[in-house]
Amino acid sequence: MNGGLGMEKLKAKGMKALKVLHLLCAVLWAGGAIGMMVLLTGMKPSGEQGMYVYALALKTIDDCLIIPGANGCVVTGLIYGIFTHWGFFKHRWVVVKWVFTLLMMASGTFLMGPCVNGNVYPPDKLADYVTNAAAYWDNISQTVFWGTIQLACLFIVIVLSVYKPWKKSRKAGC
Repeated sequence: MNGGLGMEKLKAKGMKALKVLHLLCAVLWAGGAIGMMVLLTGMKPSGEQGMYVYALALKTIDDCLIIPGANGCVVTGLIYGIFTHWGFFKHRWVVVKWVFTLLMMASGTFLMGPCVNGNVYPPDKLADYVTNAAAYWDNISQTVFWGTIQLACLFIVIVLSVYKPWKKSRKAGC
């Protein structure tokens, strides 16, 4: 039994499959975040068509890599917590990892997401990129700011996952 929930732990084969899935989701999330930051800091489009394509590229990275990767990490993390010996509160590093993950999910959803999505106008409204240029560039700068924080948090989560620091927060059996 696992944690008194009446659920069986995953066997070795299931653990390996879960680890592969969790790592693939982490690669999507981190790779998408790195790709987005490279695009954000390495380019500055001009003209409404360039601004449209730039905004659409950022939204595509967010929608197709970052969001599925982050959600996949949360789902596989829940499975780890419920169906393995790692649990949710047994190890401090797992607790800290969850805190960072939930903060990244919240900031991505409520702070970065609106900036990324707010810069994509319908193709028939390309003139809005010139009319709303100040708001567009403010959204870009907010995305760079929060994206930098996201990358730092992702790095911390990855380091925690590899090094698994600190001792157990409670003694086994308590």
